[in-house]
Amino acid sequence: MKIVIIALICISIGYASAIYFPIGNIKVAATNLASEASEASEASEASEASEASEAAGVNQRTSNGTDAQLGKTLTPDVEVDESFLQETDLLKDPGLDQLIAYRIGMPMNSQQADDVIKKLPVGLYPAKAHFYTATGQKAVIVLAGKYVDQDQAELQRTTLESLIELRVKMVYLPKCAEVSEPDDDGFVCGVAKLSEEAAD
Repeated sequence: MKIVIIALICISIGYASAIYFPIGNIKVAATNLASEASEASEASEASEASEASEAAGVNQRTSNGTDAQLGKTLTPDVEVDESFLQETDLLKDPGLDQLIAYRIGMPMNSQQADDVIKKLPVGLYPAKAHFYTATGQKAVIVLAGKYVDQDQAELQRTTLESLIELRVKMVYLPKCAEVSEPDDDGFVCGVAKLSEEAAD
């Protein structure tokens, strides 16, 4: 008797489920969900493709612009000013005892260099120097400090970099900067560099 009652209950539940939840509706709902997921996937792919296309266009325009700009600046001025420092002047000169100094920040203009110097702590005796960048553009760099010991210079460099929040690079101090005092505008290696090259 219990088995019959359980069977009747199961049959009743089955009929009730069929009435309230027809199989057709379940299939439609599943199809709609699949369709929505497919549309979302296609929209996402289309959006990514569009973004990639735009990025490629931007990169191409940027690259073309950069290439064109470099084409204009790779060649230095026709008349090179010999009083300007270059990257090679900041390297070790074989056979010479050179002091180590800091090059503060990147190449900049004179006003920016003055602002950088104001941030430096006392005792570094900073100075500006006229400078040719690798692309031949005229700029200004800030040199500071005079060290004999490289380890001491490195220790102080780390502290200074965190203090002023600018890149601080160790370089070899050119002789013209070592032997000359800054002029009225705060520059070294002007006449001194020309005199040094003439002596060589």
